[in-house]
Amino acid sequence: MFTAAVNLEYKRKKGIADNNLVLTIPCLSLIEVDIVECPCAPKKGCSFYKSIFPLPRLVDGKPISVTSADGFVSYDYLEWFDFKDKLNSRLLPDTTRPYYTLKIINNQQHIYLYSSEKVTNPKAASVVGIFEDPLEVAYFPTCEETPRPFCNPLDEPFMINKDLEPRVFELTLKALANFKGLALGSDIQNNNNNDSTAKTLD
Repeated sequence: MFTAAVNLEYKRKKGIADNNLVLTIPCLSLIEVDIVECPCAPKKGCSFYKSIFPLPRLVDGKPISVTSADGFVSYDYLEWFDFKDKLNSRLLPDTTRPYYTLKIINNQQHIYLYSSEKVTNPKAASVVGIFEDPLEVAYFPTCEETPRPFCNPLDEPFMINKDLEPRVFELTLKALANFKGLALGSDIQNNNNNDSTAKTLD
């Protein structure tokens, strides 16, 4: 529940992330869409390539990297409202560089790739990031297949850096205690020690 949040806390303090939580979606299927997605408005003729399925929730707001499915093309992040200025830039490299952006519609976040002269008709992308729920990545549909239903979460591997376990356990137990209205003692890990004062990520 708190694994990704603790890893982000660790990353911000140390400048690195636990590799166990840096996950890859190797094949994010894309579909060509007009820049104007409102069905009531006229189309602009400027195309983007939008993820068919919404992205799993990201801890840090955006992916660590977005590349073509073969890894040969890397996309730079650009805020949606910066696209107009960037594509009309006087600097030619700015207008032809591959970009991606993110949009949230109906509480679902989709990725949009801008198809430049360097990249035409991208059918899929690879996305690397720290996600809130690794199960959402494990069950994410490959290519255009129908998303498979969640089965038993305990069937999936639970990977976590040993150094981060105490902090994750502490936050989880506190959440459970608050939910059940129970008092949480100092022996958080059930190891006959006072664990409540040694769980900072120094």
